Amino acid sequence: MKKQVYAFFLPQFHECEFNNEWWGKGFTEWTNVKKAKKIFKEQIQPKVPLDGYFDISQISELKKQIAISKNGGIDGFVIYHYWSKGKRPLGKILDLILENKELDLKFALSWANHSWTRSWKNRRGSLDTIFKQLYEKDNTSHFEFLSRSFLDERYINVGDKKLFIIYDWQSIPDIKSFLLELRKYFKDNHTIELYVVATVTSWTYRVNDLVFFDACIISQPGNAFHSPENIFTNNKENVSVTTKLKNLPHSLRWFLYLIQDLFFNNPKFYEYNKIVDKVISQTKNTLLPQINIEVFHSAFVDWDNTPRYGKRATVIKNFSLDKFEEQFKHIYDTQKLIFIYAWNEWGEGMYLQPDTRYQNKRLEITRKISVK
Repeated sequence: MKKQVYAFFLPQFHECEFNNEWWGKGFTEWTNVKKAKKIFKEQIQPKVPLDGYFDISQISELKKQIAISKNGGIDGFVIYHYWSKGKRPLGKILDLILENKELDLKFALSWANHSWTRSWKNRRGSLDTIFKQLYEKDNTSHFEFLSRSFLDERYINVGDKKLFIIYDWQSIPDIKSFLLELRKYFKDNHTIELYVVATVTSWTYRVNDLVFFDACIISQPGNAFHSPENIFTNNKENVSVTTKLKNLPHSLRWFLYLIQDLFFNNPKFYEYNKIVDKVISQTKNTLLPQINIEVFHSAFVDWDNTPRYGKRATVIKNFSLDKFEEQFKHIYDTQKLIFIYAWNEWGEGMYLQPDTRYQNKRLEITRKISVK
């Protein structure tokens, strides 16, 4: 029986009012992708789509990408959804999908509930907020908006429940109460049950709060970069400096980021084979015994965020199609649902879409494994 494979989808690559205001008229993800320059001799930059740079807000382009993904064994997209007191950066693509029922797409939402910062500028920029994620005392308007998607017949179910992912669950005040309110609203108003999933981006001291979710997704390659073999360990010994910094107070982080900006601006390099081995090894060390929820380990394609960070980028070297296949097959064989990062995160070099370097080869791999 074929398992379901879902790729995370960034609704960028079109002009929007927020990016025009923050970065200049006409700015899209392509702006940084196109101007990326090599920071070492063997690097492939800039990355170029096989069929050229596109505008994802065109229905014809959406149809094309849906068809390509299906042919590659991808069953649907997990679309990043933005909501901060009614403000919705990059909301146009979801609106187009909801308004055009002829788009043959299975989709779910991942609430990307994080503030937007100027982290591309320098490390201190990660504390310079240009769009603040705000939370409401009354979530009715947000829930009403979500109902448009949950009631769509194309929306992804896990069993008989609607899949809903929350990215930065740790930032939500009183996550237990929020999830109770969320579930109650949809059960009372739409007789909808939810399958709510937390994204685990790296080791967290808040691991016990995961008990309020149905499942969690271990996002990659971030956990392979920064977390120990057992992501849910209480031992901080093997937790990276980057992750430890994120758990410090704002004022102390600013001072430490200043030091990094002044003295540590070299790129970080990882080897693809070693990172894939770490991903696979992390699947064997899952959850603390007292938390009885499902854990989904994710696959990833590649990583090179030079377009965003230039000379202080994080780059995985020596991508291997064989190693990518080993990783994807391992995740596919060991889980009931398969999540992959990502369909189209070009600014981070993490995309399944065909490019001029590998053409369709990565999608040929996902198709070979997932289309039985």
